[in-house]
Amino acid sequence: MIKKIKEIKKLGIYDSYQWKCSKEFNRHNICFGFNGSGKSTLSNLFNLVASNKIFTQEQKDELFKDLKTSDNDSSVKFKDDLTYPVRPNQENLRVYVFNSNFIASHVYDGTVGKMTKFNVAETILEDPTIKQINADIDTKTKEKESKEADNKEIEDKFKELKTAYNLVYREHFPNRQLRSGNTIPAITELTSNTKEEIESSIAQKIAEYKLSEKQAELESDISEISKLEFKKIEIDLVELSSLLEQSAKENATDKLKDKIQLYQEEIGEVNSNKIEPWFKLGESLLTISKEKDQSICPLCKTDLSNTIDSLVDEFADYFDKSYLDFIEKIKIQKERIDSTILSLKTTQTNSAAIQAYGIKYNKFIEIKFPELDKVEIETDLKELLTSIIEKQSNSSKKIIIKVEPIQKLIDTYNQNIDKLNSFKNNAVTDLRNQKIDPTKIDGEIRALYTQLIYKELNGTAEENRIENFHTATSAISDIATSISELTDQKIQRLKELKMEAKKVGEYLEKLGITHFTIDLREGEEQNNILIKYKGFDETKKRLRNTLSEGEKTALAFAYFMSKVTTEVTNKGQTIIVIDDPISSLDDNRLYSTAFLIHEEFKDYKQLFVLSHNMLFLKYLNPFFKSKNEKATFLISKGEIDDLPASMENFQSPYFYMLENIINFRDKAEPDYEDARKYLPNFVRRVLETFFSFKYAQLANNRGQTPGLPDFIDSVIDYDSLDDKTIGSISKTTLKNKLASINKVCDNFSHGNMQQLDECNFIPDETLKEIAKDTLDIINFFDGLHLNGINELINPAEAEATA
Repeated sequence: MIKKIKEIKKLGIYDSYQWKCSKEFNRHNICFGFNGSGKSTLSNLFNLVASNKIFTQEQKDELFKDLKTSDNDSSVKFKDDLTYPVRPNQENLRVYVFNSNFIASHVYDGTVGKMTKFNVAETILEDPTIKQINADIDTKTKEKESKEADNKEIEDKFKELKTAYNLVYREHFPNRQLRSGNTIPAITELTSNTKEEIESSIAQKIAEYKLSEKQAELESDISEISKLEFKKIEIDLVELSSLLEQSAKENATDKLKDKIQLYQEEIGEVNSNKIEPWFKLGESLLTISKEKDQSICPLCKTDLSNTIDSLVDEFADYFDKSYLDFIEKIKIQKERIDSTILSLKTTQTNSAAIQAYGIKYNKFIEIKFPELDKVEIETDLKELLTSIIEKQSNSSKKIIIKVEPIQKLIDTYNQNIDKLNSFKNNAVTDLRNQKIDPTKIDGEIRALYTQLIYKELNGTAEENRIENFHTATSAISDIATSISELTDQKIQRLKELKMEAKKVGEYLEKLGITHFTIDLREGEEQNNILIKYKGFDETKKRLRNTLSEGEKTALAFAYFMSKVTTEVTNKGQTIIVIDDPISSLDDNRLYSTAFLIHEEFKDYKQLFVLSHNMLFLKYLNPFFKSKNEKATFLISKGEIDDLPASMENFQSPYFYMLENIINFRDKAEPDYEDARKYLPNFVRRVLETFFSFKYAQLANNRGQTPGLPDFIDSVIDYDSLDDKTIGSISKTTLKNKLASINKVCDNFSHGNMQQLDECNFIPDETLKEIAKDTLDIINFFDGLHLNGINELINPAEAEATA
């Protein structure tokens, strides 16, 4: 058995823990701890020394990474040969741990349900029901395949007819395709006309189509107008201006800046544009010389055998990517303006052309040719081009351009383009309405050919292929539905035979949950838990929205018990650790859970139960009757301690909290830093509990005991109190003292003591005062009660006093 946890270093809330309890772990161990006390961390430490078959090494590595608070010395030691990180040749234990980690890994990760299979060998079941379902599926499948084969013949006939009539259509309309759909038509789509009548209509429509060809000139003009393009000027003058103003010195490396600046100053502005290309090409020239094994300077023929490598590297260093990007951007701007200048001429030509068409078809075009604003922009664009070319030859030179006037011209030009495109689109629309529409006639011809194909596809009245096809299609759908239903029956039967779903269901019943059942969906890793409520046919698979938090906890614990009792073959060698199996459960299920834990795990090698719920532990504790095999502990603030005598019966933490207040008051040098985190909460809860029993009242309309403010303001009848003084408490000071205590405690006591990390702004004197006043208030109301508490907490002292 695990006798103790010798030390815990830098793991979760445990900083530097050493075992200090007066007794060791026993066969059955019950541990109480408030939320945040370190229970979850403690339960996870058992996972670190579990067999890798139960908790994999990958899971341990991930868990340890999450728990440790130091990169170097985080560790846990149960005994010298059982530690984590593990010692060489360490033999881990068969430990099963139920906690939030287990729930997330095996049942529900907070988003989706994912029940994992038990670690048992697969069983092949020869089930008569499955065999019969398989036979029925086979019969239905053959029937379905036969009907599908008949329908395939009709579909092939349809394709054959479409191909044949497509060739006939193309005799009249070369290079075009007859499109008659890919779906067998409904019987209602067949025409009552005979084949001869349809063919006669096709001949007449083809003749009408030929007549439309006389308007070829209009069609040609429409086509030509449609081809005319009017492109806007798309130049980002702000970006261009920024590039022209930049200096190469802003983009080049330090070496390049120094070189360019030095030589430009030496040879003057006029020849400065000759320097930069030489620097750019220097690397290429030297590289070529080296590759030809000449290793000489390409300009002066100097022998560079000993220096050519460093020269090539130096030239490579002169130009970095930012400089080359800068040069590339300049190049792109030049190409863009070159293209724009060319498009100006195209636009001018196309503008004249569309104006001529506007005059030619003036009476057919509703919107007349627009008045265009005069724009002379070519000169400005050429000046921009000149600036760019100048920048390319001397990238270090700053060039300033005036953006606003050029942008104004561009905007005006683009407005003209919008007018031209609008005129063009309206002209095309109007002119198309003035001609015989061959597309419409062609559509009518295609429709007639489609009727002809349908007519021939259906065949004679005896063949009636189309109706037979749809009858078979409906039958195929019905058979497919039947096969699907049989498959569902097979799946359901398989689910009934599944060990996981069956055992979990049994344990859910033992936990008092009978209003829903579960199944496991094969082949799915996520959302594989199927929920079905009694009296409701639909099966749910989204665990997140289907079950309450209490139901999820019960399901997870039922799965844990199912997994353990299935996989464990030797109880005497297996340790069970259970952390809060009753989270979010209602009180009527606490007893059944406690009973079930005792029944299922009492014979195992060792059992640890950790919980924050006093009522649950109150139910659990009496089941383990042998004091020689049972031990109780308190987990508090990252420490494992002996359970105080004030909590041994697991009735209420009231005595324990009152004991802490008394000890704090009586200590000569109390730990104020620690007390700030729990004392305000303890004071409030003790006073509320004491007054609740004293006055036996429920808060108005709330169905619960009053809070401290309720007692202060409305419950306590100060006038009827005895006129006496206990410490600083008297009939006249009581209300103010209670108000002061409430003011200090209210902001810092809502929640568990371990969740309050810092309350340093409560002065030490105030903390000491509220502890003393609290005890004096209890003494003022009921000295007998306080004496009884002191006797319970300090029996030896009380006996000596007596």
